Amino acid sequence: MNGTVLVRYGELTLKSEPVRREFEKTLIGNIRSVLKGIPIEIETERGRIFVKTPRPEEVSSCLSKVPGIVSSSPTQRTKASMDEICRTATRIFEENFPSKGSFAVRARRVGDHEFSSKDVEEKIGEEILKENPEMSVDLDSPDHEVHAEIRGDDAYVFTEIVEGIGGLPVGTQGRVIVLFSGSVNSLVSAYLAMKRGALPYLLFLDPSEGGAGEKERILDLSRKLLKFHPELELLTAPLRPFLEEISERIPEKMRWIVCRRMRLRLAQSIAEEVGAKALVSSADINQISSWSLENAKIIEEKIECPLLYPLTGFDEEQISSIGEKIAGAKIHPEDLHPCPQAIPEPGEMDLEGVREKEKNIPEKGLMESSLSSLETRELR
Repeated sequence: MNGTVLVRYGELTLKSEPVRREFEKTLIGNIRSVLKGIPIEIETERGRIFVKTPRPEEVSSCLSKVPGIVSSSPTQRTKASMDEICRTATRIFEENFPSKGSFAVRARRVGDHEFSSKDVEEKIGEEILKENPEMSVDLDSPDHEVHAEIRGDDAYVFTEIVEGIGGLPVGTQGRVIVLFSGSVNSLVSAYLAMKRGALPYLLFLDPSEGGAGEKERILDLSRKLLKFHPELELLTAPLRPFLEEISERIPEKMRWIVCRRMRLRLAQSIAEEVGAKALVSSADINQISSWSLENAKIIEEKIECPLLYPLTGFDEEQISSIGEKIAGAKIHPEDLHPCPQAIPEPGEMDLEGVREKEKNIPEKGLMESSLSSLETRELR
């Protein structure tokens, strides 16, 4: 192992000691899963994880997508003596930067040493200027930076900080069901749930008549999330029988809200089946003209588990931007399978009226049939 990746995490440090240890254990497990196939050894200190590997740049790139990691740096590990730190820092500087422009040295120290962080910065700076007299020091806006983090008997020298996505490690907040339609909204909702520590089942309630093409598209899109956590499952259950009954038995202006009520109740039944603690909706209330607190109350009436709306507070442009980063390309609305009953009609609905019309739907039989047809597929 000829390289060490220094991994930083943020929110975990705010937790109590027992919780922090448990979260750190989960994060390390997630790191091992993401780096499967790459030779690694993992060590930990409070506030830091160290990954020894012969492929530090590749490892750091992979870890930038792991929820719970704030940033990482491919480093050269050396002894925590001033001479060794300076020797390593000047060598790394020469290997990575041209002999022109401005630079800064940033040092951080944990533990007892015979020198301060400022001593390290000044000494490394002197050595770099000695070898590169045409360069200048600029602590505010340098062209190049070299970093030294000294922890106990070891020092880690690096020139790059690879930003991560932050958040909490996937799995620390339990299992959830994400209503996954294949839209950019559902993709971003799943990502945001993972970023807050939830381990999602991606639930596709299939509105089609069994076409393989739609399922393959959903499968391909769901695989885009594997870069964040490689152990995900896609659940598929038929929604078509519900839509046919709604179309036949429910007045047109009520169909959208009855469809949403049925979808949530079916998702809740599936959550109970697989042991998920909450539902994650991809609804963006900013984009739905008929959305109101009264209509939301009607839609959620029979939902007993927590129902989360991670897109609240994001506008359409922000959602599209996040989705494009996840998928690597723009997701076009016209590529999505339409669900006519899910198109909202303007105006508020009447709860008693909705309840009365729903009595015409054989909900119990539809639920049992859909649950018996539930398919589970591990994403790879």
